[in-house]
Amino acid sequence: MADELKRARLGYLGIGLMGLPMIKLLIAKGYGVTAYDILKARCDLAHEAGAMIAINPAEAAASCDLLLLNLPTVDAVEKAVFGEQGAASSLKPGAIIIDFSTIPVDKARHFAQRLRSELGCGWVDAPVSGGPPASATGTLTVMAGGEAADIALAETVLKDVSARFTVMGGPGAGLA
Repeated sequence: MADELKRARLGYLGIGLMGLPMIKLLIAKGYGVTAYDILKARCDLAHEAGAMIAINPAEAAASCDLLLLNLPTVDAVEKAVFGEQGAASSLKPGAIIIDFSTIPVDKARHFAQRLRSELGCGWVDAPVSGGPPASATGTLTVMAGGEAADIALAETVLKDVSARFTVMGGPGAGLA
């Protein structure tokens, strides 16, 4: 399973202080990454690191099995996933979103339920601790919440970006 996921393409939304170092780390670990950010300069940096660049969230999500989010606000998460040209418009059934963003628990649970009922996709809330240096070295602490089957599919990537990975429970539990 681990080798399968490393050959799989990852989508990544949010190439900021945490996202760019994590993208570089994932590429160094053998993952193919298609990334998107609203700022062209951030996309240029990810491209220089070896990522493919998408023109919008939908394109980043179109060919991935795992879509990683590292966005600054709940509104940014909602727009990137469910907005016009959002990831939900192109996700494959069975895809998993791993949300590293820190958003309200009730919103995470709502997004997870909506994604599951509308698309048959999973959602893992995975807030992190450690900041940009840990993001760059794969030494983050990840607290994950989600359905057991979704966490199992996301586990290899979550372990590759962290020194400590703990499953906290069902949807929203990582954030709580």
